[in-house]
Amino acid sequence: MAGLPRDSDTVGNNPSGVADASNDLPCEVRAIEELPLNERQRRLWRLHDFTMGRGLEIAPLHNVAVPRAHADVQYLDVFDRATLIERHASDANVDTTRIPEVDFVLHDGEHFRSIPDATAGAGPFQWVMASHVIEHVPDLIGWLDEVAQITADGGRLVLAVPDRRYCFDVHRPGTTLGQILQAHELGETVPSIRAVYDSERGHVATDPREVWAGRPPGYEARSYTLDFVREQVARARAGAYIDAHVWTFTPGTFLEQVIELRELGLSEWAIESWRPTLRNELEFYAVLQRLPRQRPWSPALFDTEPPKPRMPDWLEEWADLRTAVDAANAKAQRRRDRLRAIERRLQRTHAWVMRLGEPFDAVHTSRRRRTGRIITRLADVLRPRVWR
Repeated sequence: MAGLPRDSDTVGNNPSGVADASNDLPCEVRAIEELPLNERQRRLWRLHDFTMGRGLEIAPLHNVAVPRAHADVQYLDVFDRATLIERHASDANVDTTRIPEVDFVLHDGEHFRSIPDATAGAGPFQWVMASHVIEHVPDLIGWLDEVAQITADGGRLVLAVPDRRYCFDVHRPGTTLGQILQAHELGETVPSIRAVYDSERGHVATDPREVWAGRPPGYEARSYTLDFVREQVARARAGAYIDAHVWTFTPGTFLEQVIELRELGLSEWAIESWRPTLRNELEFYAVLQRLPRQRPWSPALFDTEPPKPRMPDWLEEWADLRTAVDAANAKAQRRRDRLRAIERRLQRTHAWVMRLGEPFDAVHTSRRRRTGRIITRLADVLRPRVWR
């Protein structure tokens, strides 16, 4: 098995801050708008028309992206519905009444099966939907391969992925391709000690709107104590499966790494389209196309694939910030220069006014002196009379 996903950390049905981006999306928007979908479902359906062919949704839990009423879809999850309800009964973030019946179960009571084994005889599927799943799988390369095995040539893998910069992973650095390669080389089937520690210790209470506004949480917002994290690591060391965000992505790093995995011969997926994280939201979207099983692949298959980013997005963000700071400093300097020029003009004007008033001051001073002499003489005349 390539992964044990959990979807209780998705944005759910909260439409707050959601921008309507239907103008540039590929599906037949008019037909989709007529479907009774919630706002988040509608956003995903604009990425891909799920009415086209048979499909599989992986680990929907209580946040189904593709309702059975509107598409030919089956659901795959780690456990059956009854077990999922039992396991999430005390989770305030999960509405257990909305958990659908599960068609394919990964855990058979004793061990975990692969996705191809769990869905044996049901594929191939024309599309696969996975919302907040890929970041949980211990072996990302293996998981992509399993999904490719059950997907028809030209089929689609639609992904909703949390952006580490705006979710509870905001304190964590991004995943490297080397980490992904190492997990695959080791054949990891459960989250590693590294993944468990980083996921639990780096988990912070986060409001994406606050982070977007430039007010990220500090260490005081950590969700778990060090003692709790130590216990989770001990359980993982003993062989327990500790659910974790094994991988942390941004749109740029995800785009680069998916393309590079294919270039390394470790993936059979091309990126058809992607949508960056909307302001005040915490997830981005990608649609991957399953490449033909027959090789070599024609270069024309990648003509419409978005190019790799020109640099790591954290570095690009720093460069953009540096440019913005330099522009602000230059603007402030121009204002200071203008104020100094105004000050110099005022000083010249003041000097001119003072020179202009000098003759009047001289006249005034002369009159003041004459008046003073008259008063002094009058006092001299009157003083003998007062003392008599």
